[in-house]
Amino acid sequence: MQKPKGTVDITPQTIRGWHQLEEAIKSLTQMYHIQEIRTPVFETTEVFHRSVGELSDIVTKETYTFFDRGERSMTLRPEGTAGIVRSLIEQKLYIQPQKLYYTGPMFRYERPQAGRQRQFHQFGVEYFGYEDAASDAEIVAFAVTWLELLGIHDYVLKINYLGDHETKARYTKALVDYFTPIKATLSKDNQSRLAVNPLRILDDASLDLQGLPTIESMLSDAEQEYLQRFSSYLDALQIPFERDPRIVRGLDYYTGIVFEVQSTHPSFGSQTALLGGGRYDQLVAEFGGPQTPAVGFAAGLERVLLAMEYEGVLEPPKDGIDVAVCFMPETATDAFR
Repeated sequence: MQKPKGTVDITPQTIRGWHQLEEAIKSLTQMYHIQEIRTPVFETTEVFHRSVGELSDIVTKETYTFFDRGERSMTLRPEGTAGIVRSLIEQKLYIQPQKLYYTGPMFRYERPQAGRQRQFHQFGVEYFGYEDAASDAEIVAFAVTWLELLGIHDYVLKINYLGDHETKARYTKALVDYFTPIKATLSKDNQSRLAVNPLRILDDASLDLQGLPTIESMLSDAEQEYLQRFSSYLDALQIPFERDPRIVRGLDYYTGIVFEVQSTHPSFGSQTALLGGGRYDQLVAEFGGPQTPAVGFAAGLERVLLAMEYEGVLEPPKDGIDVAVCFMPETATDAFR
């Protein structure tokens, strides 16, 4: 028998890197006063379909969904935020602001490659009840500080601003108006995205964005001011960043600030994202909870481990043996004692 395709055994020879990740997570979350939360690895299917989007790539192509013996549809979690939001509402944690983090396995039916498995692991941080630009900047600062603590320095921080639901909807319409006349020139994937999620077309790195309308031109004065405050906080912390209109994130619930940290190490291929996230102020309300501002990020731990390996900061496995007791057969009992 062999392990399923897209899964990995974490052996004693490779576990030390995971310990490095976990130690950095524990020390930094303590410093930021972020508390751990643990939710089930499977939820009712509606939790993910409702949050991620019925027509997103994750839901249509990648989830592990099954019916249990009660004929209820269940899904292995493909990401962490939706389960956290469900728990926040069910346990009424929203009665006061929360800073939460989680770690654990996620499941997506994807083509396995370096840094991407069908069972993979994420570390995520979620802030609930915080609506100011300083909270967005703190989330970003936490993320890059964690990478630096691990010894990762070859990366770039990219940010974008999607605006609120109304701004996002106006920009989506502008993209539809732009791409519809040239639909025949788009790839099959992008033609599908045009019909269900036009923002995802911007993920296509081969696409020429010259002449494409920008979301920045559609932001209100208040949104422009918010973006400026956020940028000034990053400047104050001396965190360099790039504005990138291609950063839209693959999940439907994002509004406002979105960001990705991408490795710039030459050993990485096309999959360079180490972590990413953004603001999702409507998700708690969409789940039936009270209106609750929220912002967070998630990191793929396998991808972060690859970055540590490429940058030569993985610690070697520890032998751990300090004393060896040698004995003759007739002294075995005393030696055991």
